Amino acid sequence: MEIAGTGGNCMLRHLAIILALTLVAGCAGSIGPNYSGADAGWLVVSIRTTNKNELQNTFLDLRVRSIILDIRSKDGERSTAVVYDLNGSTITPRDFDNEDENGAVFVRAVPAGDYEIYNFSIIAFRGFAGIAISSKTDFSIPFSIQAGKASYVGSFKAYPADEGSKSLISQLFTYPDVGIYFVVTDESERDIPIARAKTAGTLAVTHAVPNVDQIGNMLLRSSVLTEP
Repeated sequence: MEIAGTGGNCMLRHLAIILALTLVAGCAGSIGPNYSGADAGWLVVSIRTTNKNELQNTFLDLRVRSIILDIRSKDGERSTAVVYDLNGSTITPRDFDNEDENGAVFVRAVPAGDYEIYNFSIIAFRGFAGIAISSKTDFSIPFSIQAGKASYVGSFKAYPADEGSKSLISQLFTYPDVGIYFVVTDESERDIPIARAKTAGTLAVTHAVPNVDQIGNMLLRSSVLTEP
């Protein structure tokens, strides 16, 4: 994982997204959140987290504030991001909030084409102290978008790693004293009706939920990590 400031322009872009909840103006090839071209299709994805979402390290218990999924076209020419702001802002309001978890369903318009989710960022704070962490290496969760249609790629639930689990995945961190991972599951029965309500119509949805166990990145899992 990366500490804020070590990830170059992309990490700075992520921090700007959190501060303004928009893509940085002028980023070459970036797809804005309100894309409306004739070739537009939609990515449907939900992001959620446990309500116990503190990242523990030697010095601080850092509270997760934002979760970002990084997306780019397979040819590398275009990029965008989906941002879940845990503060429950009016820009990313919660679609579900119960004793176990909170989260939101996103319907992101993008040009038709082949894409991949290739990394994530977690922004966490305690007071004025904060870090931005991500996977040390990029991965690829591929999906395709067709004009006028939607692709559902699943639900990404962020879990703080406990002490036992952290030892299993610390090799993937450049900040080894903090641990987090995602469980990716098919929650279409819940997510797709929410997505359709947001589009005020009968959204034609293709299921494209990946088997993340085949990706080979231990930060992406199909089930909750247990202590060794």
